[in-house]
This record gives sequence, C-alpha cells and structure tokens, in this order.
Amino acid sequence: MKQILGIIIIIFLLGTLSGNSQDYDCSYTFRDELFFFSLTKKDQDTYLFNQDYDSKEFILGDDFETLMLGNQFHSKNDGMGIRVIFIDKILNKFSITVLINPIARVDYKNGIWGDIEGTCKKTTYLKYQF
Repeated sequence: MKQILGIIIIIFLLGTLSGNSQDYDCSYTFRDELFFFSLTKKDQDTYLFNQDYDSKEFILGDDFETLMLGNQFHSKNDGMGIRVIFIDKILNKFSITVLINPIARVDYKNGIWGDIEGTCKKTTYLKYQF
C-alpha cells in the first residue's frame, strides 16, 4: 500500500512541475550599452514584457520555430503605433519593430519608430502548474 501511495505522489509531482517554461530572458546592444528585458507567459493569450516598465504583449502567432507578439504602442509626441516582437526559438534571437502613426512618418524613416535585434534564452526553471 505504501508503494502505491508513493507512486501516486511521484506521478502527481511530475504532472504539476514543469521544466518547459515558456518564458524568455533577452538582451540587445544599443549605442554600445547592453539592455535586458524578460517575457513571462501570463496565460494562453498574453506575455508580460518587462524592461523598466511592464506591458502586456498579445500572442499573434506561436509554433515550434517562432513566437510572434504584438501590442499597441503609444508615444505622447508621436501618437499611436504598434510593437511587434519575433522570437526565433531555434536560433535564440529576437527582433522588435515599432511602427508609428502616419502623421509622424516625416520624423521617422518609413514610419519605423524603433527597430532592434538581439538574443533570447528560454528560461529553464521549474514552475508549478495548477
């Protein structure tokens, strides 16, 4: 009886602890300075983007090779835009592009407010799933 109880406990623990986290730690260089941000999966539709501030990023696509996230972006001076984040899960690289409101296109070539690329590592800690 103790062996059966022990096996049940092991199966329960293996079923609730997961090493397959879907979180990422990323970095990039801008003007010779290294920057970091993280992406933490919140639910089936969103990630939390954290870099000096938090923002909710919506999953636009996700498969074995690529994770694509997006969110409305707002700049006080330049108006509305959209941020798109691509993570290449195979190459461990990312790119972020922010396209700005057409009224600001005169200040930003092709309406691109920001465009960066860098590397991402999938976080490899165990986390409890309910």
